[in-house]
Amino acid sequence: MKLTKHIAYLSLSVLILSKVNAQKKLQVERVDSLKNKSYEDLYNSYYNAGQDDSLQNLYAFEYLNKAYKENDTLNIATAYYIISTYERENSLPFLDSLIKYSEKIGAYNWLWSAHFDKGSIFNSQREFKKALSSHVKAYHYAIDLNDLDYLDKSITSLGIIKEKIGRHKEALIDFKTSLRYTSSLVKGKSLDSIDEKSGVSHLHTLHLLSNSYRLNNKLDSATLINNEVQKFRGRDWAKKYLNEFTLNAAEVHYDRKQYKQAIDSAESSIPLLLENNNPKNVAIAYYIKGMSEYKLGDYNNGIKSLEKMDSIYSMLGSIYLAVRPGYTLLRNHYKSKNNIKKQLYYVERLLKFDSIAHDNYAYISEELVNKIDRPKLINEKKELSQKLNSSNKTITIISIGFSITFIVLVTEFLRRRRLKKQYQRRFDALLDRFSKMQIISEQDSKDIRSNKCEIGIEQSVVDIILEKLDIFEQKKHYTKKNITATKLAKELGTNANYLGRIIKHYRNKSFRNYINDLRIELALKKIRNDKKFVKYSVIAMAKEVGFKNSEPFAKAFKAKTNLNPSDFIEKLRQK
Repeated sequence: MKLTKHIAYLSLSVLILSKVNAQKKLQVERVDSLKNKSYEDLYNSYYNAGQDDSLQNLYAFEYLNKAYKENDTLNIATAYYIISTYERENSLPFLDSLIKYSEKIGAYNWLWSAHFDKGSIFNSQREFKKALSSHVKAYHYAIDLNDLDYLDKSITSLGIIKEKIGRHKEALIDFKTSLRYTSSLVKGKSLDSIDEKSGVSHLHTLHLLSNSYRLNNKLDSATLINNEVQKFRGRDWAKKYLNEFTLNAAEVHYDRKQYKQAIDSAESSIPLLLENNNPKNVAIAYYIKGMSEYKLGDYNNGIKSLEKMDSIYSMLGSIYLAVRPGYTLLRNHYKSKNNIKKQLYYVERLLKFDSIAHDNYAYISEELVNKIDRPKLINEKKELSQKLNSSNKTITIISIGFSITFIVLVTEFLRRRRLKKQYQRRFDALLDRFSKMQIISEQDSKDIRSNKCEIGIEQSVVDIILEKLDIFEQKKHYTKKNITATKLAKELGTNANYLGRIIKHYRNKSFRNYINDLRIELALKKIRNDKKFVKYSVIAMAKEVGFKNSEPFAKAFKAKTNLNPSDFIEKLRQK
């Protein structure tokens, strides 16, 4: 019997090995056969590969290799665009390369797409600061392209991130703007004639707007939208969003303290959301259900619902700001039951919640400091851990120690906040006397640009160079060492003579003053916003913003502010 098994395993191993070798041989033959194919052939082969990831990968990277060998910038950018569309999970480096090569050829559509996709990825990873930065860049490209669809997507994405970080009023404005666009897609059409793409886009915006009204405590407006969208029932493409409106109705009922109706709506939404494979919203439904049950005195079911909520978030490894009170209730419930183990678990969940929120939700960090929740939670965690492992006497000593630490931390926080306000007032007062001059200078520059005076260069060439200069400024490439008019002109695809004349006319300054002013403005921003930068030596500051040494930096700084860098900072520090 054993011999028969060994023979079977051996036969299977030989079969697998021969299959792998055959696949490797086929792969090599395919790669060799692709070397002489045109870009068009490779492009068509990529799309004809359908869902075969290995074949798509083969054709896309052969396209990229060909473009690199031929030093073909346009096709290098094309290859990175192709790769970024199917390498969704690991697409960030490819999107960065797409941005790099799209900038070289001025492909604004791809630049919008790359920045938008980066923002979406960062958003899904809950890195909201990076997401916001990427979506802002995409928004500006959408404006440059004057593409209403791109603009709507960018505005909506910015609104979603603003909502996540607590800027609800700003988010509401964005969603209202988006509604004007999506309403135009369905305006004047009967329900039967609305196409799926336009209908889904409109419902998505209405859902975001309804939720935003709720978060801004405009519950009547939220309810109005929730009722209005019911006219789309019966449309298959509307089902997903109508299910989410049911959850939104539960949240509105909860905010109105209509707890029975909140429970009914939440329970109705759960199977629909499970059908949509939307665990995040299922967790919110359990939160609404649990909190409402607890409010009505149904404590056992309320705790069970909240624990189901927690199990989903544990599985997802994510958080949602609004459900934090549910964790506080769970902690307090088990504290009242003297269940130290579960109390400690939910204290740790709250601390984990706050630690994740700290980096991405700027407003909650401030709120937590003001309410002193975080120091209390840390203190409570220590106490509970000690209860499980040491005597009551030790707990008392530790409690006193943490109480003292708490008082010191609060005192230090208040002191730092007071100093920060003083610092800000001194900085603003010091900058006020030359900020007006800067505004006048910028307005003059805008007036010159709008006049389009003749400088002996074709206007189309001027416009291209000015666009590239805008990107040069946005990317802070002026901080590069040893930058000259000749080097920059080469990077911008022009000559030093043209570049100098354009900067003189449209920026109203020489090339050297143009670069120096950009660097000094960056230094002033860093002095205002970067605590580490203020502690740098003058030479370190100079090198950080692009100067070779401290002497030209100090000279340019004084020309801008009428003070040497050290005197400028000293005045800010004066008490």
